[in-house]
Amino acid sequence: GGPVIYEYMDSLHDGSKMFPASGDAKWNALRLFGLGEGLFDSADLRVVEVRRPDGEKSLEAIERYQSAVLRGLDRLEQEAADFQGFHIGLISIAGLLMWIDWLMETRGGQEDWRPNRPTLTTWYEKFIERPSYLRRTELHPLDDAYKAPTN
Repeated sequence: GGPVIYEYMDSLHDGSKMFPASGDAKWNALRLFGLGEGLFDSADLRVVEVRRPDGEKSLEAIERYQSAVLRGLDRLEQEAADFQGFHIGLISIAGLLMWIDWLMETRGGQEDWRPNRPTLTTWYEKFIERPSYLRRTELHPLDDAYKAPTN
């Protein structure tokens, strides 16, 4: 239901839209949105598989999900120089990267997506300087309640 909710919320105001109305801008935003959502799904499935008890984990599945994420991130690196504006595709990609960062900081077991992706890294660092993204830390602080237990 997420995409329907996002588009509905976007329809409730007269300002700049997250969903471009038509043409190449619309299809590019939706394509990037799909790519971001697909990468999130693969990354999340990897997390689920990694957290299974020993003996129940599938190393093949973990490697398959990780490979899909890495290929997608490499694709984003190739395209990041052309990322412009603020639309649902870029929001999805920033959310994915932010979530991976959050997992690395709070749960561990994640690879840093930045190495060998300087263009994507630069885009992301600029994108999250938007006021709406700067508020994320006051809305969802990273405190000890989110950290993985250390044994």
